[in-house]
Amino acid sequence: MLKRLLLLIIVSLIFNNHLFISAEQKAFQTNIKLYQGGKYLLAAPAIVEVKIRNNSDKDQKIPAQEGIWFIAGNKCGIEQIGHLPTQLNKNENSPPYPTVPSGWEKILYYDLATECDLKKIGQYELEYRIITSVYSEVPALPSKIIIELQDPIGIDKQAYEELDKDPLGHPNELLEKYPTSTYAGWALINWKPELPGVFVVNESANYSIMAAINKNANEINKWWKLKIPLSEGEKEVDRTKMMRNLAEIIESFVNAHQDSQFSGYLTARAGFNLLGLAEFQKACYMLNKSLALGWDLPKCNKECMKHHIEGTKNALGILIKNKLCT
Repeated sequence: MLKRLLLLIIVSLIFNNHLFISAEQKAFQTNIKLYQGGKYLLAAPAIVEVKIRNNSDKDQKIPAQEGIWFIAGNKCGIEQIGHLPTQLNKNENSPPYPTVPSGWEKILYYDLATECDLKKIGQYELEYRIITSVYSEVPALPSKIIIELQDPIGIDKQAYEELDKDPLGHPNELLEKYPTSTYAGWALINWKPELPGVFVVNESANYSIMAAINKNANEINKWWKLKIPLSEGEKEVDRTKMMRNLAEIIESFVNAHQDSQFSGYLTARAGFNLLGLAEFQKACYMLNKSLALGWDLPKCNKECMKHHIEGTKNALGILIKNKLCT
């Protein structure tokens, strides 16, 4: 009788604990988006997008509005800023938890190569956990993904080996010597400067485009303030030469990577550079071409992409209206 009673208690505890964990898991669901089919190049970013949603019909308390990645049960990297500790000291009080309403969503982007310090080729199974209290992290559903880090081959291997196994740490040399490498695409995405205001659908964008159309050099310089990081002792680079050079590098990369997820965005950047040089026919060609290519930029959600694409269409419309596109 006593054994039967103990068995019932144990089963009850297991059952109740299962229900408790399931409730927490169901409260927060995740949609994890892998770029490049989950196959990433060694020494390049391994970007994933995580959409967290309060899928319950109630408000939920959550101490930190982002989660933590684990590999084989071990927390990735160091304790990130903004993440609460999983344990409190004896004399510490639990902080008040912020509340998120039913249907609350947040989109986060992680570079797993950096976040989890991935430096060896092979497959990795990772788990994403939501911090549900200062004492625990609970996997949201679904929470596990598998990614693969791949060895560079061909021109990527050349760039990797020649540039100290860190090609993105040498962006200028990378773009000069290996513009058709996969690494070059990442360098171009992160390369500064941007063209301020160009993609914005407002009077500033229209004004800068019209300045180029009217070949007003002073206004172009005013609106298109480009600066390039210079090596020590290097003189200021000619702006016109730099803009044309960047457009050519982008074109080389896109021709070698038509299926790149951000080939459209880069092609548009090349088009705007050519527009600033008053090379209208080529600018029209590049801007128009960009709209048929990939615009799946890492760390840029649908609204962000819409913003860039509308800016490109806006520029094309102005060029067509001024009969500069044939």
